[in-house]
Amino acid sequence: MNRELAILSGVFTMAVDYEEVAQNPCRKVESLPENNQRTRHLSFEEEGRLFAQLKGDREHVRTLVTLAIYSGPRRGELLKLRWSNVDFDLNAINFTETKTNKDRSVPMEPIVQEALLELRDEAGETEFVFTNPDTGTRYTDIKKSFSAACREAGITNFTFHDLRHTFGTRLADAGVDVVKIKELMGHASIVTTMRYIHATDQGKRGAITVLSEYRQQRSRKDGHKLVTNEKRQAPQPAASH
Repeated sequence: MNRELAILSGVFTMAVDYEEVAQNPCRKVESLPENNQRTRHLSFEEEGRLFAQLKGDREHVRTLVTLAIYSGPRRGELLKLRWSNVDFDLNAINFTETKTNKDRSVPMEPIVQEALLELRDEAGETEFVFTNPDTGTRYTDIKKSFSAACREAGITNFTFHDLRHTFGTRLADAGVDVVKIKELMGHASIVTTMRYIHATDQGKRGAITVLSEYRQQRSRKDGHKLVTNEKRQAPQPAASH
């Protein structure tokens, strides 16, 4: 409903500019609250099941998924990616047509480089990395193939954009600095990046482990005795005679 309201508001704004109407009535309508903090990510076990379904006619989706998980681009950035933006000498992908209108360079993980080299050998001279061999033009959408692969892999409540969430979550769980994650993902605000910090149980356990190690180090340094989980016996009152 918010998306439809935004479109309608744009129509009325144009109508005001052309003096067809006096005002935009949509400006008085409040948008509905939204929860944009979705961080569904792919487990390594789910990743294996998904790739098992990306064969044959879905081979092109396999490379797309590989780049999404291990480079973190948005779907539009992937589908518009040109070979001229893939630098095999510097081992980096330069994403230029981005949501924030800011170019960013992402180093290629070995699995990404291998997938792109294989695709380049098969694709030949094409402008776009992901080109449909039947039409000679770039793919504009892979939703149908991707959704079918997820369904057959038994992966539910999962979208292509969640592959990007997987990239961010794994970086955070690996202990990568939040500023570096922001740069790699091309976020406009670090507030968006913060959702990936300790987004999983593994990340939370890691944080507590760090706290425990810090406590023990400080205790040894300051000469304090560590508090253990042993039950202390409460002093017993003296027996009356």
